[in-house]
Amino acid sequence: MSVDRTSEASEYLKNHRIPELMENLTSQLIYQQPENPREFLKEYLKSLKEAKERRADGPKLFGPDNLQSLFGMLDPVGSGHITRLQYLEAMKILGIQNFGQHEDKPTIDFDLFEQEATHGLSKASTTYKR
Repeated sequence: MSVDRTSEASEYLKNHRIPELMENLTSQLIYQQPENPREFLKEYLKSLKEAKERRADGPKLFGPDNLQSLFGMLDPVGSGHITRLQYLEAMKILGIQNFGQHEDKPTIDFDLFEQEATHGLSKASTTYKR
């Protein structure tokens, strides 16, 4: 493949968010482990298409209950805060890449964590151009 063709292919994948889509599909398969993976993928892609048509977020791998559980594991004494380092690690675990770093905050409360995680998960699940 020539450099121009490679560059063109790379640009195509980026413009259509294909790497994000593949990561999303793989994550869903691993998490859900459906009996019939092909049927699951067919239905999942259908739900992504419907979300796009409604101009809504696609289905997310982690919901509010999952976020609350994760935060609770990081805050076992229930202080309502986690360290910034724990926050950064939690975002990494969730697969969120672009989020507020909050370098000015030594601790992060649940509301901020949930806001950033929900926004990041929405961006990750929306594997199409809006």
